[in-house]
Amino acid sequence: MKFGVEARVVREAPSSALVDGNWGFGQVVGSRAMDIAIEKAKMHSISCVGVFNCGHLGMLAHYPMMAIEQDMIGITLCNSIAEVAPYGGRARKLGTNPVSIGIPANEEKPIVLDMATSVVAAGKVRAKHARGEKLPEGWVIDSMGRPTVDPAVFMGGEGMLLPMAGYKGFGLSLIVDVLGGVLTGAGCASMDHPGGNGTIMSVINVDSFIPVWEFKKKVDSLIRSIKSCPTAPGFDEIIMPGELEFRESEKRYREGILVDDTTWQSIALLAKELGVEME
Repeated sequence: MKFGVEARVVREAPSSALVDGNWGFGQVVGSRAMDIAIEKAKMHSISCVGVFNCGHLGMLAHYPMMAIEQDMIGITLCNSIAEVAPYGGRARKLGTNPVSIGIPANEEKPIVLDMATSVVAAGKVRAKHARGEKLPEGWVIDSMGRPTVDPAVFMGGEGMLLPMAGYKGFGLSLIVDVLGGVLTGAGCASMDHPGGNGTIMSVINVDSFIPVWEFKKKVDSLIRSIKSCPTAPGFDEIIMPGELEFRESEKRYREGILVDDTTWQSIALLAKELGVEME
């Protein structure tokens, strides 16, 4: 990634744009792209902005939540490097290719879907490896297509993640690779992907369809209706998309963020190399 570079719009129409991130940091480039999408949706009801040459975007939900702050619906998807096998395969051909959609509410927390199209995000495998823990069954297969619970198999490049829900997750991941990779020119995971994230961001201006207050009131009612559902055995409540993350965020603000020793040592080493003092 590069410091001090600026993302630039290389193609533009009234409701769309294509942004060259110039290999800047993904969080900076992504926020700029979503700002453009929001402004275009204000003017033209719906917008679509593509991004290429972009570093890792970080938490994908951040960008739809920018739209939520403007009482709009935000959609973001991106492809990434090949770490996932296609359904029935045993080679890395697709990225974890996450999708995030944010929907504003009124008194309730907004609905924020943020999910990988693989059975689990690759970062969770890396976290397990850093903590010396085994993986749950069904996350990773080795180069022969056999299930493994050893995260080192994945970390060494010989293993691969499985698609979420089998064929359905594979299909969704493939679509994300096309939209994030082919449509933007960022490249597909199994062919010409240079790294980073090829991204599509879209914003829907709620007020172009229905008054915002009415929309948010109905979303509140929908959330309450779903959460009132009787629970099945083994469940205490119905949890909406994004609800666990909101709770965890509030907890981390109170208690701080737990960092495992392996990760902390890596941070400390990097800080030393860059001359940054740490307590």
